[in-house]
Parts: sequence; structure tokens; C-alpha cells
Amino acid sequence: PPPPASSSSPTPSTTLPSSFATAAAAAEAPKPPSAQPQAAAAQPAAAQPAPGLQHGKELSADDGACMGMCLQWATAKVQVSEVMCEGYAAMVQEYVLEKGYRTQRPFTCSNLDTTTNLPETLPFVVACGDFRSEADARGFGQALQDGGFEDLANIIGSSDVLVPINGELACAVSTLSYVITDMTKVECDAASWQDGACAAPQDEFPYHDKCTAGALATSPYSVTYARKFAKDGNNYYCFKISVDSDQCSGDCCSMELDKIEWMSNLQKCRYAVDGWTVSTKPNAYRQPTWQDEMDNVLGGTVWVLKTNELGLTRSTANGAEVCIALRSGSSCPTMEDFCFGGVCKYAVYDKVGEGSTCCAQDYAPGQPWGTGYARR
Repeated sequence: PPPPASSSSPTPSTTLPSSFATAAAAAEAPKPPSAQPQAAAAQPAAAQPAPGLQHGKELSADDGACMGMCLQWATAKVQVSEVMCEGYAAMVQEYVLEKGYRTQRPFTCSNLDTTTNLPETLPFVVACGDFRSEADARGFGQALQDGGFEDLANIIGSSDVLVPINGELACAVSTLSYVITDMTKVECDAASWQDGACAAPQDEFPYHDKCTAGALATSPYSVTYARKFAKDGNNYYCFKISVDSDQCSGDCCSMELDKIEWMSNLQKCRYAVDGWTVSTKPNAYRQPTWQDEMDNVLGGTVWVLKTNELGLTRSTANGAEVCIALRSGSSCPTMEDFCFGGVCKYAVYDKVGEGSTCCAQDYAPGQPWGTGYARR
């Protein structure tokens, strides 16, 4: 059986891709003395900046020279933090130099915001720097518009993310935006770019039952990814059950929770599950129960994992964990591999009995800044 969960909520991981950590460390290295800025052409008409962009400190240069740039990245894929922001700024600076443009003040982290209201409002980071001339600033801005945004997106790992919203998947679209300003912070030019909108996978899960989307809206239960650990050659992924009858409406608000079904990745993961546990029965290691179903939308068979006989009620379910053990050497060693589309779709069921029809389906969110199941 897995070790007991902590009584407090797990702390989100702050682990970043190695490229961010390396870039952040490089950004802290001593910088060479700056050269004197060169004179530049007259200021063009002002442009509207992207939301959230702020310019850094002024330089002693011609006030009309449009030499400053701030570059914003809004994303739900990576957790926004100071370390992540400094790493992002260092990668921007490296890309600027790689394209052959000169900076008077290197790009550094200028601003960040962790506020989120997915999928519309994403956390963002802003890197600001000053070029040695207006020609450099405008040249790099044009280079971004001529394919540079896509290059930079690949460098920093920017991509759209599917996020669960009220029982459906919505696309949180990542964006890159820049604004060029003069030394009095009057805007000279601005442009933005976004990834192509992602499409949520379509399917008929759950099968044989008409479940309403949005578990919290039609039942007192919801399921959220909580933690993972490794033991005896298996990767355990634990999902925490929450109870909130106040958000429930309809005839199923007093239902018990006897079963959770999980949509797997078609037929790829049938032998990946070693077993599962529920924290209210710590000494019981359950064998997996499967049901193969035909999905007419997907045009093939889907294996559904059933965690049966949970025996939970509104008074006992809150805080309980269901942990699924995936064989580390299998074709589906992680939950991203196991769940169709990389986001776990589940359905909660009432106790089987006469007239028992209560069922609700939803997606189990992963990390709060995305959908990956990597929190430890």
C-alpha cells in the first residue's frame, strides 16, 4: 500500500526545464561594460503595447531613439516564478545576439504575474532590455515578425495547453508580444503572436451511461491529481476526492461514491496497471478491473479502468485518495501516457441498486499551471 498522504495540500513542484535553470544561472554571471548608445532615427508614430508589458530603467540617450524593448510570454505550460523569468530573459538575450543584434543593456526579468483565470487569462513573464541603436531594436522586432516568434517559441518551449473547465477541455493559448519604446517610454512599435489553437479530443466516454459534464455541478464529488511516488517497480499516481454539496444541484447531490471509471489511452495500456488502492482501506491492494468499449467517435475500442466498491459517502469521501499503480516498464508508465489525450477523464457513480442512475463525468486537473501529472 502507498504511504499515507499529508494532511495538508501538496506544494506544487517548482522544477523547471533544465534549459531555464541553465539560462537563469548564466544570467547571474558578471556582465561586460556597456558601450555608449548610438544615435538613431526620429521617433515614428506610437503603437499600442501588449497587456502587462513594462519598460525597464532609462538610459542616457537621445529621448527620441526607440531603443528599448520588452518581450512578454503568457503561458500555462510552465509555472511562472522569478527563476523561470530570469531563465526566459537569458534565452531571449542569447537569441538576440544569435540573430546579430546589439544590446546596450541585456534583457533581464522585468515583470511577472501568476494571476490566472484559465483559459482566458494566463500567467506571464516580461523580459526587458535596451538595444545599442534604433536600427537594432526595429531590426529585431521585424525579425520576430518574420518567423522569429516561432523560433523563440521553440527555444523556450512555448505551446498551448488543454485545461479542464466545468467538465470540458478548453485551450489556453500561449502568446508572445513585444513593445519598443523610446527613452521617455513612449511606444514606438508593438506586435504579438500566438500558437495555433489546440483542439480537445472528442470521444463518447463514459459508455452506457448518460453522465452530466462537470462533476461538481451535478454531484457532490470531484477528483484532482494530488501526488505521485515510486515503489516496487511501479509509479503510483494519487487522486484526491473532494466533497462540496453546496455547489451541487439536481437529484444526485446525496449520492454515494461507489465507483470511479477512468478512460485509458485506447488499447495501449491494458497491461500497464498493476493495481490500485483507496486510502480509506489502507491494507487492501486491489487488482484492476477492465471493460472494453466501442467508441464510435474514435472509431475503435477503448479500455476503461474501473475502481469499484469504494464504499464512500459524503461524510467519508472528502480527502480520500485513490492511487493507481502503473508499471514503470510498461507501455504506459505515466498518467500522461495512460490517459487519452494526456488529461485524465473520469466518471463517478452512485452505489449500484434499484433506481440508481447518478453519474457525473469530468477531467482531473493536474498541476495548477497546466495539466501534467508530475507533482511529487
